[in-house]
Amino acid sequence: MAVDRIVKLNIGGTLFETTSMTLLSCPDSFFGSLLSGRLPTTVDDRGALFIDSQSSFNIINRNMYKSGACVCVGSGEYFPPILHYLRTRQIVVPSQMSHDAVLQEAKFYSLDQMVEELKTLSQEEEPKSKSYRHNLVFLW
Repeated sequence: MAVDRIVKLNIGGTLFETTSMTLLSCPDSFFGSLLSGRLPTTVDDRGALFIDSQSSFNIINRNMYKSGACVCVGSGEYFPPILHYLRTRQIVVPSQMSHDAVLQEAKFYSLDQMVEELKTLSQEEEPKSKSYRHNLVFLW
């Protein structure tokens, strides 16, 4: 049986603590590679694994950076929905948070199932927002 341990993560300057079992709940993700030692790690002065878009981009060469545009990933701002998903397999994105930014974070962390679920949710919400805007035009 694997030993569950507390893991500190410094995600773009924001400190998070969770367990190794939570991070390994998606073993084919970035976190599975990180905790297995397949990825080089940097530890900050608090003993937290440092994850930042600039350092991690060189380690993980994914096709998520289209046309050379830099998408903000490895951001502590968008990590809470990622961590919640790892713990519960439920997607919760606060209304004030960019759905697309969370999607990019999920891609960055190679959370393929979460990516697919976020895409499905976006497609379901898109017609509603378009029809709502369309109705607003007629109300004016």
